[in-house]
Amino acid sequence: MLIIPSYSQGDPRWRSLPLGTTGGTIGSIGCLVTVIASCLARYGITETPATVVAKLKAVGGFMPSGDLIWTALPKAWPGVHFVWRQYTTLEPPSYANRRDMVSSAAQVHRLNAIGQPVPLNVRLANGMTHWFAAYDGPMGDPTVMDPNGGWRGAFSARQGEFARGVYGYAVLVGDTAFVPPWSQDVRDAHAAFKAAEIAAGRNVQTYAREILGDLIS
Repeated sequence: MLIIPSYSQGDPRWRSLPLGTTGGTIGSIGCLVTVIASCLARYGITETPATVVAKLKAVGGFMPSGDLIWTALPKAWPGVHFVWRQYTTLEPPSYANRRDMVSSAAQVHRLNAIGQPVPLNVRLANGMTHWFAAYDGPMGDPTVMDPNGGWRGAFSARQGEFARGVYGYAVLVGDTAFVPPWSQDVRDAHAAFKAAEIAAGRNVQTYAREILGDLIS
């Protein structure tokens, strides 16, 4: 079973820390950085939402609005790679890289199965964007950590149907030394990915797609 820590973006230790230059704080708009802090623990990296913000700021990881610049993640944590940002068909057709809900649910499940937590983009009842961390559970109803209070439980208990609530997600690949001993093909895929990280001249993001493709496509 994949386990990640719970963090609350409203924790008084960091809720007032700003992200960008427009006044947004961890408490008000920092759900994603709180999710990132939780996901990093899976790769043996101990951070809090406060330290995640500090390290991302040091590498120019935020837009003025406070939105995360995904490609800054490997700059702040060289062992963690942002592979791609996926949108679902709940987003308008103008969005590039959309994926249908059935295969999106399957891909999130397969990522969790090989030890990778997945940041999930949802919409709250008031229409605001929010993020969960999916880390375990059955296909179509993953177990999530909600940074609104650090709540844990089934996605459906917090947000309803996956097919009506997930607007996108991010694929991250981290240090695979912490992945449990799954099947041989998974271990081989991870070993190949780690070799690719140190192979001169290879694009790690592209290679991650190649190596993980059969497992998570």
